[in-house]
Amino acid sequence: GQGKTGPSPIALRNILNEALPQMVTSKMSEPALVFRTGRFANSARVDMIHQGPKGGIGVDYTYLREPYQTFEPGFKQGSTQRDPRKIIGESIRELATTILGRQPHTIRRV
Repeated sequence: GQGKTGPSPIALRNILNEALPQMVTSKMSEPALVFRTGRFANSARVDMIHQGPKGGIGVDYTYLREPYQTFEPGFKQGSTQRDPRKIIGESIRELATTILGRQPHTIRRV
């Protein structure tokens, strides 16, 4: 349900998870990771929504790390342009801003 503060954390997680694969797919183009099979886009999932004492929202997410973590900086094929965390983070921010009218404070991979 929605009150003054927006949907509950569980409802927000469910809404984000429903829309996330399509948003990730829309952001997959050169020089970032390129959409081929949909496996990466469909693996992105919001695990938990944290609501802080001052109303701030934090989002924890995960994705299929094997084999995509290799594109994170510091790994074998690491690149700031191909970083999967960037694609997923931007997607979550955009969706959350549309739903809540503001960006979450933190988005982190777990």
